[in-house]
Amino acid sequence: MAVTFESYERRIDQIKPVMEKYGIKDFEDAISICKEKGFNPYEIVKGVQPICFENAAWAYTVRSSNCY
Repeated sequence: MAVTFESYERRIDQIKPVMEKYGIKDFEDAISICKEKGFNPYEIVKGVQPICFENAAWAYTVRSSNCY
C-alpha cells in the first residue's frame, strides 16, 4: 500500500523521527501493528468521517500503533 497524503513531501521529514523513536518502520508497519491487536484505526477514522483528509487517518494509525 503506497501511503500518500496532502503535503506528504513537506511533512514526512517531521513524521519519520517520531515513528523511529517508537520503533515503527513506516505507515504499513503501523497499520500491521494495529491489525495484530485487532483493530484498524485507519478504517475507523474513514468510517466515522469519510471525507477526512488522508493525513488524519494515518495520524490516528501511527498514534494508535505506539500505544501498545
